[in-house]
Amino acid sequence: MTGPTELRMTYIGNALLRRKAAPVTEFGPALEALLPRMIEIMRVEGGVGLAAPQAGLSKHFFILVANADDEEREADDIQLMANAEILEASRGEVVIEEGCLSVPGLRADVSRPERVRIAYDDIRGERHELEATGILARVIQHETDHCEGVLFIDRLSAGRRALLRREIDRITAEYAGR
Repeated sequence: MTGPTELRMTYIGNALLRRKAAPVTEFGPALEALLPRMIEIMRVEGGVGLAAPQAGLSKHFFILVANADDEEREADDIQLMANAEILEASRGEVVIEEGCLSVPGLRADVSRPERVRIAYDDIRGERHELEATGILARVIQHETDHCEGVLFIDRLSAGRRALLRREIDRITAEYAGR
């Protein structure tokens, strides 16, 4: 795995963001060593989640603020989810404005299921299942998409993407090579 000091924020236009990430097979100290730098990137960028591809690493894991729904939280409860897969999603979808650390400055309404049931591996490689709703469900879906090479703008209708094309192109050009 890449060393923690090599991790850096990646932006739209970076081919890594469009690749399906490799499954995590090494757990424990190697994975744990990446956490401080990923948490630092997420906090500096002002996010509530960060997928490994966003930090320049093509591995299928992400971190998130597990208590993001709790407006009165005193500290962030950071959780790592590796090899996450959505097992079930609610039929009804909710439209909420989303943004992405890899597409700075762009926000758009995205429709996603309100509830998901997922399976994931923790930092030790132990498999878990979780049912999530609200913001947590949205963050899980957003970060899982990153591990699959999907950006939130891909979830927009073709018409909405067309309306945002100039802004997307501007952001892509501005962050090229970073």
